Amino acid sequence: MNIETLSTPSVKANELPPSIAPGSCWMPSMYLHRVADQQGFDWLSKLRPGVEGTPAGVAQAFGIHLAYLHHDVLTHYPRELVLSLPSLRAPPVDHFFVCTSKGQRWFWVVVLRRNAAASYGLVFEVSPMVLMLPITGLRDQSGTHMAIQYRPEVLAPMDGQQIWCQKLNPSTGEYFVVHEMLSDGPQRAGQAQTPQAVLAEALGLAPSTQPTAQLEFSVGSPAFCMPIQVNTDAALLNLVASMGPHSGQDTQAGGAL
Repeated sequence: MNIETLSTPSVKANELPPSIAPGSCWMPSMYLHRVADQQGFDWLSKLRPGVEGTPAGVAQAFGIHLAYLHHDVLTHYPRELVLSLPSLRAPPVDHFFVCTSKGQRWFWVVVLRRNAAASYGLVFEVSPMVLMLPITGLRDQSGTHMAIQYRPEVLAPMDGQQIWCQKLNPSTGEYFVVHEMLSDGPQRAGQAQTPQAVLAEALGLAPSTQPTAQLEFSVGSPAFCMPIQVNTDAALLNLVASMGPHSGQDTQAGGAL
C-alpha cells in the first residue's frame, strides 16, 4: 500500500469557528504552537528507524533530553483512544505532539521526568491521523492503563512555512488531509484565547508570537457514499452541549445518532 505525503506552500486563510462553551463535551481544537528550536526540528527530520539506540537517536530538543524509539504506539488506536508505550517504571508526567516543516513528519513526545536540573523523554513517530480523535489515555506493554492530560498544542517550527499534510491511498480511494487554518481577522467576542503559553511554560520555551492557527481535518472514502460534514456547525454543537445529557430533548429515542 503506497501512501504519498504531499506539501503545498500556501493555505487559504479561513475564519475560526466560534469557541465551544467551557465544560461542554466538545474538546478544543488542536492548534499549532510555533517555537524557535530549529536544531530540534532538524534532528526529528533526519531520524530513521535504524538510529534507535545509537548516538544519532539521542538529542536535546524542546528543552528535553530525548531518545528516539521505533515502537508502534498505535497498537490499540483507533479501536480504543489510547496509545501504546513500552513498559515504564513510572507513568509519564506529560506529553505533546510535534510536526516538522510543512507537516512532512509527525512525532509524539512523552516526558518521563521533569525537574529543575533536566527533563527526559521518549519520542515516537506517528501518523497525523492520531490528532483527529484525541487520545484519552496510555497503555504499556504490561497492560497497565494510565490517564493522560489532553494537550491541544502541536509544536511546529517558526520557519514561515504553513502546515499542509496530505495522505492518499489509491488502492482504497481514500484521502486524509490536515492543515492549519489561520484567522486573519480580530478575535470574536466571547471567543476564548488559545492558551499559547501553557506548554511553552512547561517546557521552558518562549510563548509563540505568531497568530493562533488551529488544525483542520478533511477525510474522504467511498464508504461514506456521499459528502459528509463533521463538527462544522458550531451553533448546533453549542446547542447540543447546552442541553446536557439528561435534558429530555433528544430528537428521538436513543438520541439523534
